[in-house]
Amino acid sequence: SDVYKRQTLIGKIIKFRIRFAHFLKVLSNAIERKERRWFEYSFFAWRAQAKLLNRTEEVELQNEEHAKVELKLTEVLQLNENYNEKITQHAAEIENANSQIQQFAEKINELKAEQNDLEVEKSAKLKFLSLIHIS
Repeated sequence: SDVYKRQTLIGKIIKFRIRFAHFLKVLSNAIERKERRWFEYSFFAWRAQAKLLNRTEEVELQNEEHAKVELKLTEVLQLNENYNEKITQHAAEIENANSQIQQFAEKINELKAEQNDLEVEKSAKLKFLSLIHIS
């Protein structure tokens, strides 16, 4: 990537030097022939081309920055997706635990009801025995 950037920059510099040399040649011809008007147009065209080249480089740098930001955003989205999956797993585990707690509570209530029934039965037997004992 760095080699490609360096080669691209060297290529741009070479093109720029060739264009600038051509511009200087045209400039000297224009001055020699005293074509002031043509000289001004050439100068403005060269200046516009230089500005365009600078702007192109700025846009390329911005595109690189956008690509880096996009990559980071993709990483963040992936992490978010992973966290959402973990949250879903934890929610399922919590729901399962709540279900087990509810089953235990139902079983405890059944055992309490059985205990109450046994106590009522025990109490009735004791009363019966006390009645038998009294008589």
